[in-house]
Amino acid sequence: MPPGCGGESRLERARRLREPLGLPELDGGQYLLEAMFRLGPTRSAGMGEAPADWPEIDAFARATGRISEPWEAEALFDMCRAYHAAREAGTDPLAMSPVEIEAEAAAEAAAKPTPSPSPAAAVAALWPLHSIP
Repeated sequence: MPPGCGGESRLERARRLREPLGLPELDGGQYLLEAMFRLGPTRSAGMGEAPADWPEIDAFARATGRISEPWEAEALFDMCRAYHAAREAGTDPLAMSPVEIEAEAAAEAAAKPTPSPSPAAAVAALWPLHSIP
């Protein structure tokens, strides 16, 4: 917790003050997020941390029954890797949050002009093939 916060986390403070959290909304898969944090997305690995690996995910799935499908295990594996990578990137005090990176990429994509279709594509769009005798 930040010093001088009186034991209140940033998340608790933001919720109390009804400030936006800057987190993406989930339309599904909340149970996978809960499973990842129940599993623990990272492990101590000597001088640092490493993402949870297949043996831990398999043991978690068997012991808890929270996930049962192969795609769920693969998603959990990828989620742990992404969490670890973002956490490592976050050690840089000048790093942008993943939400800010996605927003910047979306803004850049929206700013790019869309290429004009070739004359042949424009004619094909206006002249359907089924109308040719």
